[in-house]
Amino acid sequence: LRSSADYERLLRDSGAELATMGKNDFSFSRRSTIASTSILRTIRLFGLLWGSAREFLFGQPIFRLGKYNTRSEAFLLTFKILESFQEEIRRAGAIPWILLFPLKTDLVSNKSGGKLPYQPLRELLEQRKYSVLDLSEAFSQSDSLPTLFTKGHHFNGAGNRLVADYLARKIRVQSANGPASEDR
Repeated sequence: LRSSADYERLLRDSGAELATMGKNDFSFSRRSTIASTSILRTIRLFGLLWGSAREFLFGQPIFRLGKYNTRSEAFLLTFKILESFQEEIRRAGAIPWILLFPLKTDLVSNKSGGKLPYQPLRELLEQRKYSVLDLSEAFSQSDSLPTLFTKGHHFNGAGNRLVADYLARKIRVQSANGPASEDR
């Protein structure tokens, strides 16, 4: 809100103003005001279901059907940032590497045969011949995933050690093989 007039409009018609304020913000999810204010439960339920279905079918959720939505603004922005990173590091004369950090839920799903949610991003980066290290590979031989994470999604000390050892091995192999070729 930039002025007191904006605040007055918000107070007069909050539904319309909130829809306008958040229309370009992916994280701002406005549910149907009819659904939330209706006295009839059936109308409220239908409105909430329609809002969710509309977002799934026509919106830009970051994840769709368990994987990164390649049409989402978040996916496109992430790729553009990584593309810029590659260019900048190469201009500086260094070898760029992109590290993909999995969440605990990604690893559990992957262990049970599921795809990693960020697989579409990894595939696009690899198609562009970018050097990508998917840290899920560091966890592939571990049978003790729960002991490698904090209560949230972050690696704990043991998880960090596993990743550090994996990266050290990759760096040693890279050093032994010499600089990466230009097509990487």
